[in-house]
Amino acid sequence: MLHAAAASPAADECSLRNWPGVQPSWRHGGASELCFCAYAGGAELDAACPRWKDYVSADGTHADKLSTHGRATVQGKRAGNATTGKYGSMTDWALDLGSGFGADCDVARSPGCESVGAHTLSIPRNGYASQCCDADDPDSFASWLKTRPQELASTLEDMIVGGLRAVGDVDVPSCAATGREPTEANNCLAQCFHVTPDVFYAHLHTTVSVAAIREAPVDSGLGPAYNASESDRRDQGYYNVCACEPEDWPGRRGNCPAVAPADRSYPRLAAMALCLNLAAAAGVGGSACVLAVATGTAAFHVPWRRPVAPRVAPLAAVPCPALALGTGEGVLDGSGVGVTGVAWVDVLYVFFILGICGLIYTTTIDDFGSNVDRTSVRINDEWAKALEGDDEDDEDEDPFSS
Repeated sequence: MLHAAAASPAADECSLRNWPGVQPSWRHGGASELCFCAYAGGAELDAACPRWKDYVSADGTHADKLSTHGRATVQGKRAGNATTGKYGSMTDWALDLGSGFGADCDVARSPGCESVGAHTLSIPRNGYASQCCDADDPDSFASWLKTRPQELASTLEDMIVGGLRAVGDVDVPSCAATGREPTEANNCLAQCFHVTPDVFYAHLHTTVSVAAIREAPVDSGLGPAYNASESDRRDQGYYNVCACEPEDWPGRRGNCPAVAPADRSYPRLAAMALCLNLAAAAGVGGSACVLAVATGTAAFHVPWRRPVAPRVAPLAAVPCPALALGTGEGVLDGSGVGVTGVAWVDVLYVFFILGICGLIYTTTIDDFGSNVDRTSVRINDEWAKALEGDDEDDEDEDPFSS
């Protein structure tokens, strides 16, 4: 995955928002980060990433491994190209797609260059983000959570959906147990960030049912792996932050969608779970994850509030009209006016209002979620208590005050 080609000095510019310039700490002179910037549309491919055909072209001519979904650019796809000997999936030193670890297609071992499983990378294209989980880094997603949580929630969801589309239709569960890597033997899917980045451009790995994955010695694993030998590092042995994590992971980690990746509600719920796990790994508050998604493009949950009586006249005090359509005997206002002439306008108006109310109700329930949606994500007990505490703080607020 690392792009070791030397970057052109003239390509040390990227037009993406918050791009910090190539940093001395970046490996290979920032070659990988500059390539990622170009993939996201922030620089010209040939100038910023001279060897882009080696990485994001299966046919050797076009950047046919790149696709976009909303705020995300996705590297990789399911289909390969036997003529050029290229997998569609992105290679990785810790990943065997059927031709060996870190290797692209070997037609002797994979004649059609159809990889075992699939692996893609999703990156933000609406602005530069350096990594997922360092709250002290102003360009990290953890900082986005504090400064622009709605944009983060939408970006995470787009990265998740883009990755799913690129790996193709999958009918497998999420990898939900410690050490259960997304291999062919385990037949599961993982969508994860590295806590300790190898490239300082935030990228979400979507990996499903590949031939094999390295789980040791260091910087290994593409799913919910734990490595005790790395427990002294910032990631404390939990190298990845995933959309679905084992429920016994500590420190408010362990959130996971309660539905399979093939379920239509998975992207929304996975974005919420990933945001909560990211917040826990970064040591920042996670309530913004719930609120951001609830007020963003796809709401998960409306915080529970104690019911407060609306400040309107009781329904029983309003006489209900008894309508006898077509008879001239229906009463709208007690004056004996039948449902004819002007009264028909009143009837249509009543039905119009009722229709609007019904539309608002069904849209709120069906499209934006209800209180039940909280149970659609297996939330870590500590987060659940914290979120319920936030709700209790709001209990006395009158939802009808505005």
